Amino acid sequence: DHRVGAAPAAALARRLGGSTAVVPGAGHVAYLDAPEAFAATLTAFHRGAAPEPDR
Repeated sequence: DHRVGAAPAAALARRLGGSTAVVPGAGHVAYLDAPEAFAATLTAFHRGAAPEPDR
């Protein structure tokens, strides 16, 4: 299991129309190394990706 570098990760994110996020202090398995920070980053991502409610 090898860590994916920043450049390949960013290239994949661009190709998929997404973005990357770095969780400070976490290794490549952020959900194990820093679960609270991972959850906060994932929650922020989901909130940003959610469609605006109809008004």
